Amino acid sequence: MAEDKNTKIETGNIDELEKNAKEKIIEAKAEATAGTEKIKAEADDFTDKAEAAWEKVKDKTEEVWEKVEDKAEKLWEKAKSGELATDAKEKISQLADDAKELWNKIADKLDGDDDEKKA
Repeated sequence: MAEDKNTKIETGNIDELEKNAKEKIIEAKAEATAGTEKIKAEADDFTDKAEAAWEKVKDKTEEVWEKVEDKAEKLWEKAKSGELATDAKEKISQLADDAKELWNKIADKLDGDDDEKKA
């Protein structure tokens, strides 16, 4: 049986192939480690930025909440004291007066138009 040149493996070639394979494995591990460290550094940077953004949002949220809470407390006190009811009555009375004034202007305008038609 004739041996094919491509299938013939010599002992010296096996040792060299094994050496090359080990070197490639070491290189691949080094590259993987470097890639992992780069990814970890990027992840750490992203985490730091996210935490900084969270702190800003948290601070602003607390500030807004304090304002809302303060306004709510003031309104609650006004409601308990009847001040809001008094303010509402005054506003309704003012609106009623404005409505009467507007109605009178409309009525005067309509009366004036009727007088012009009769003349």
